[in-house]
Amino acid sequence: MSFFNLNTDKRRVKLITSATTIDVADCGTYFVLEAPVASAAYTITLPDLADAGPGWWCRFVLRASPLSDITIAANAGDGPDSDGSDLIVGHAWGQAADYGADLATADTLAFDTNAKLGAYIHVYSSGKTQNADQFWYVSALSDGNATLNKVDV
Repeated sequence: MSFFNLNTDKRRVKLITSATTIDVADCGTYFVLEAPVASAAYTITLPDLADAGPGWWCRFVLRASPLSDITIAANAGDGPDSDGSDLIVGHAWGQAADYGADLATADTLAFDTNAKLGAYIHVYSSGKTQNADQFWYVSALSDGNATLNKVDV
């Protein structure tokens, strides 16, 4: 009996080099982030939570250390959840200050200029919960510097 790989588990990969809005059809994509040139920071906007639905996910991976911030933001149309808190919750491993930064109550996350090749943010949707809240959950890994910054707007 012979076994061979048909590449049935091949990952979908897309390069991002400037500001963009992620589409619901991009579920399961690994986004490789190109480092912006100096003073050319950019923002990547997640799809609408309701449209994405439960189980939607993607991963953002740095291709090189950025010279300007690369920001991941919740869709402006999502608004806060029912208790008025923000939409991005989770944890980042490898943060120097506390060996794991709590990312609860963030509106956006940013790879700053200390971030290194391979740092990543994994994002997934919870769908609606019992109290009708819906969140973008994140798990992230950085290089030990304070490279993933949350921003409350």
